[in-house]
Amino acid sequence: MGIWSAITPHNNEPTNTMSNTIPITSTQFSLLRHGIRVDFDASEIYPDDPGAGTPVLVTMHGETGTYHCVREMGEIVGDETTYVLNSRQVQWLWDIGEKVESWLRFHGDRRGCR
Repeated sequence: MGIWSAITPHNNEPTNTMSNTIPITSTQFSLLRHGIRVDFDASEIYPDDPGAGTPVLVTMHGETGTYHCVREMGEIVGDETTYVLNSRQVQWLWDIGEKVESWLRFHGDRRGCR
């Protein structure tokens, strides 16, 4: 299986894919793999305050964390529970890193971020 196991575009209809390409022009979609979901939302990119939004979130067991934090820490800290990702989940987040950064750059440029 490729890096992307499922892509859910803005219309919320899952599209299974074996492609290693990201739908870079899509403004909202989710990737699903290894029991975690990565949600992309370009409306969370703020040109005037780049650190304000959460354009890429990781969700596991109903709890969320920012992509970079979860990837670096290997865990999602919820209200009452901390979920530790297994090695496959962490590796997958690292594997999609370049594609996440490309998506962020593309939409950041379109929204006026430099």
